Amino acid sequence: MSEIIIFSTKKNRTGKSIKQVVNSVTSERPKKVYTSISKLAHRLQNHMDHITIGIFLTSDQDELSGLTSIQHLFRSIRVILVVPDRDHHTISKGFSLKPRYLSYADGDLSDVAAIMGKMVGRLFFP
Repeated sequence: MSEIIIFSTKKNRTGKSIKQVVNSVTSERPKKVYTSISKLAHRLQNHMDHITIGIFLTSDQDELSGLTSIQHLFRSIRVILVVPDRDHHTISKGFSLKPRYLSYADGDLSDVAAIMGKMVGRLFFP
């Protein structure tokens, strides 16, 4: 069974919105929210076989750097990354994670919903 995971720390204001977006696109698929890089890394190291989509929200450069430190664990996951700002350095660092889609925290997240909907559709109809 496939699973969608979300990384969003408690300080990330976009986290609640992304959970609503995910639920609007797919309410029946298992979802789990991780609020720290260490918990996310532990999950990815131990139960990778069920994860198909990872939605990672970063609220600052430290969180983005934390994700880059464990990027080797993202090999078989379709990553949607939401970065905290539109700074060239931030975008470059974000793309180093090789996301399927990169968005911005100041956006309305409808783009994330559309991309996720397509990804979920492909899980059923590859």
